Amino acid sequence: MAEPNKSLRSQSSVLLDGPSRAPARAMMKAVGYTDEDLAKPLIGVAHSWIEIMPCTYHLRDLAAHVVNKSLNFHRFARMSDAEIIGELTRVKGIGRWTAEIFLMFNLGRPDVLPLDDLGLRIAARQAYRLASLPSKRELEEMGERWRPYRTAASWYLWQSTRIVLPDAAPAAPPTRRANNVKHARKALAL
Repeated sequence: MAEPNKSLRSQSSVLLDGPSRAPARAMMKAVGYTDEDLAKPLIGVAHSWIEIMPCTYHLRDLAAHVVNKSLNFHRFARMSDAEIIGELTRVKGIGRWTAEIFLMFNLGRPDVLPLDDLGLRIAARQAYRLASLPSKRELEEMGERWRPYRTAASWYLWQSTRIVLPDAAPAAPPTRRANNVKHARKALAL
């Protein structure tokens, strides 16, 4: 096991280098990463190999689906949202929420409402001044009014939770984990 203070790049070489790692490299390339991207240091994404370990099984499963062509991202442009969700959720570690977020932010689908998203439910409660979180069914009913732009409505609701009114208490500073996500995005140039 790698030491926690070593760079993630050296740790990720266990996933991405060598002949037994070909499926992981193929998957990364299939979703648009180049050799240059894979060579960049990824410091800040995780503190130790232990944080990466749970992901390796799911990455390998995703890579296997890409390599054996049972998951082809190029077909997604011709598929419905429901078909894409079905395809993606066959991969271990990818659930409905992950597939919906992929539809929204990677494929730019305009009418996706992630009913399982807690942040969206919290934002809807605040925006509509509800006493409690809306259920999935209630959120779905609200979302019917936003059709065919439920992705945009979801984004605006998420952003509405970041607004600080003059009489409101200031937001808590970001946690160390949130800072790591910011550094990871910079390192991956996302």
